[in-house]
Amino acid sequence: MRYAFFIDLDVVTTPLMLQQLVDNTQGKLVTGKLYNFRPTKHKGFGGMVEKYQFSIELAPKVKSSWFNIQQAIDSVECAMMSDIDCIVLACKQRDCVNVASKIAKYNKSLTLVVADKFDCNFCDNLVCLEEYQEENQEVVAEQKFDFLPYTRMQCEQDLTKLNAQLNELIEQKSAQSRLKKVKNDKIDELTQKYF
Repeated sequence: MRYAFFIDLDVVTTPLMLQQLVDNTQGKLVTGKLYNFRPTKHKGFGGMVEKYQFSIELAPKVKSSWFNIQQAIDSVECAMMSDIDCIVLACKQRDCVNVASKIAKYNKSLTLVVADKFDCNFCDNLVCLEEYQEENQEVVAEQKFDFLPYTRMQCEQDLTKLNAQLNELIEQKSAQSRLKKVKNDKIDELTQKYF
């Protein structure tokens, strides 16, 4: 199957969630777009944008609780194309039923990704992020994380040692800044006394 992704970043809030949505699709990602992108808030999505060639649409200056109009237009336009088999639409629930019904008219498979579960007769697959997150939290809780691959450090022992070294470094920096202040105060005294 060939997929098109239209993702509202106010709904899919982390790169991990987006990665899992992409991984759960069995087919080829043909096109994708991320909506409500805020450069400072969504820095972590940069790798996903490059990896999957997602285009982005910046968030409007005024935050809206309504469905993103551009997202609706893009997803319905994409449904009209013959080279797409399935559309993955992550959106706020308000008005998404209308968009889903339009997409259904073009006989495309639709996966709807929403924050809270509700009934929608027009989509083939409904992903509720609330349940999705709970399942993933259970999986993460089951995994024992005792190794930091990027530092080659064993968690329990080496992190304790690292914390001690950081505290020592902070103390040294504090002592240096106190000493510097004392020196500056003495210089000021001498300057006032002799000049």
